[in-house]
Amino acid sequence: MYHVRSVYETIGEIMAKASTLQARRQFTRVSKQSECGWGIVVVIAAHVGMASTGILRCSGILYLPWMNEFDATAKETAAIQSFMSSPSGFAVLIGGVLSNRFGCRFTGILGGFLMWLGLFCSYWANDIVQLYATAAIIGSGLGIFINAASVIITFNFIKTFNVANAVTFAGRGTGMMVIPPLFQLLLDRYGWRGAFLVTSAIMANVILCGVLFRPREFDRELNTTESTTSSQEELRQQPSVDKGYDTDDGDYTDGRTGDVTDEPDTLTAVPVRYVKTSTGDKTEYISLQYSSRSGRVLKLLKRLSDEIGLNIMRKSFRFSLSCAIQLLYCCGYVAFPMFLIPRAQTIGVAPSSAASLMSILGIGSLIGSLGNALMIGWRISAEHVIAICVGLAGIACLLVTADGYAYLAVASFIYGFVSGAFFAISMVLCRSFVGVQHFALGVGLTYVFGGTGYLIGPVIAGWIFDATRSYVAVFYILTGVHFTCALKCLLLPLLKRIEPGLDPKVQDE
Repeated sequence: MYHVRSVYETIGEIMAKASTLQARRQFTRVSKQSECGWGIVVVIAAHVGMASTGILRCSGILYLPWMNEFDATAKETAAIQSFMSSPSGFAVLIGGVLSNRFGCRFTGILGGFLMWLGLFCSYWANDIVQLYATAAIIGSGLGIFINAASVIITFNFIKTFNVANAVTFAGRGTGMMVIPPLFQLLLDRYGWRGAFLVTSAIMANVILCGVLFRPREFDRELNTTESTTSSQEELRQQPSVDKGYDTDDGDYTDGRTGDVTDEPDTLTAVPVRYVKTSTGDKTEYISLQYSSRSGRVLKLLKRLSDEIGLNIMRKSFRFSLSCAIQLLYCCGYVAFPMFLIPRAQTIGVAPSSAASLMSILGIGSLIGSLGNALMIGWRISAEHVIAICVGLAGIACLLVTADGYAYLAVASFIYGFVSGAFFAISMVLCRSFVGVQHFALGVGLTYVFGGTGYLIGPVIAGWIFDATRSYVAVFYILTGVHFTCALKCLLLPLLKRIEPGLDPKVQDE
């Protein structure tokens, strides 16, 4: 029995290594072909699609019109931003599952359709609750598309991934630079309802961006290789006598009923595994074989956990901490533009000039997204670069408390720059922490935590304003939140020494 098990383990190791080597060769071969030609079309489509995130920055422009029309409080009005931004984070995980199941093209098309649907239906919203519902639809479509755009870039670019990722996430800056001024122009001419109707027609082009996410044969081959390698890994990692386990040659379990028997009467009988335990001077053997019902339940729970990527967080402490950082940062990221324009108007800045702060924010984000590839190419690590960026975001929040349009403009540019770099570098770190094959779920989990920050950030900020009636107090709190995130970023290199780590099926060449 022991010899047979050792033979199975040896065969499993050989087959796992062979499958991994074959996947690496295929991965390298396809990656060299895909980093030119159609890969350029894909990255342009991803950039244009990412520009649709600029719609999230329009809530500051619509803050006062919504408050006046629906006679709502600051907290109720800010909740519209929460209902739009938080699903954009939660839905990224759904997009990860859809990308794995149906491919990036289907996922991108679905995301674009939901964005168009939410914007189109907002035209008929008669109360703030209906606006909550349409905002959630917009955010869900946006999140699904973000995952498709992130994953398709990962599969098309290997050696130049940092550059392609920077160009893709620069779409955030493009959207923040273009969409808010356009929305202000439409708001002045047609009102907020007409602005939503016209914007829905523009956002319908995101569907075409999803169409350009052409699927590759490599994706399907890689998924097949991953399944085969996973099976071999399970066979290789089964408990054995050398690892402290023992077997009883006289005990078998029926694979159909789960009952333990002495005789292998059926073809479904398998040996029962035992583990040796000691209590004082007494030694016992405890069966590791689950009953049929409990075994199915545990297997289902494990499969669900693997499907949504919870095992990734358990094995990578750095990834878990990065998710917590994402949550805190997104609390401030969504509240900053939400209260920046009202803060500008309270110190006498004209509405058109206040709306231009969003364009300055977008310019900074565009430069930060494109420049992150250069920043992490220096001798300083990506973890330290992201810590510096978050610290600068805290300084930008502190500048907003000063009176004067110049201070607000400088703060907007700094915050846009560091935010553009933050989200782009977050994807680089995610890929580094979890590997290519776990990247879709890793992105999904990252945005789930970001969506939580999107959900609670504006509500908490609105509650602070209702309690203090001061925008300055809101930005003081945001300053503390960002400095806390910067301190957490410094812990990322330390966790690498103690985490179990992941063993991705296919590593980057």
